[in-house]
Amino acid sequence: NTPKAILFEGPPGTGKTTSARIIAATAGVPLIYVPSEVFLSKWFGDSEKSIASVFEKTSRLGKSILFIDEIDAIAGNRDDNGMHEVSRRMVSTLLRKLDSFESKNEVLLICATNRKSKLDPAILSRLDNCISFNLPDVDARREIFKRYAKQLTEAEIEKVSNEAEGMSGRGILEICKTVER
Repeated sequence: NTPKAILFEGPPGTGKTTSARIIAATAGVPLIYVPSEVFLSKWFGDSEKSIASVFEKTSRLGKSILFIDEIDAIAGNRDDNGMHEVSRRMVSTLLRKLDSFESKNEVLLICATNRKSKLDPAILSRLDNCISFNLPDVDARREIFKRYAKQLTEAEIEKVSNEAEGMSGRGILEICKTVER
């Protein structure tokens, strides 16, 4: 009962891509990272062909993880009246590939988005699981600061952890890098 497709959803900088890398490394399988813009083309039919090609090539690899970042860019809701016909065809192709993704359960598809509400309901219905990545709470922020701001005292870490409410892990990392520079 292995999942075939999972959605990681949450604000930017909360660790969706990093988690996919960690899962692949822990499982000892390759991670095929595909940003959604790879599928976009100005030529008629090329976008759909790109989607089909990525799925076919990945299934030939055997045990692996296919990670599609910003899935909402290619799998938006088809009920949106302003949606372009190319986008509708990409969603249809993606749905067909998800339905017929035959890799003997060797390939795990992980999709990431920070706009789950924009996804087509048919795409959502084909995902086996949805994992939410929230902004870090004060305890998580404290641990992030401990990792990247080792020069700070415990009291300073406590203070900045409380002041960084609403920041993502990546945002905290960027602040630490900037201060260090």
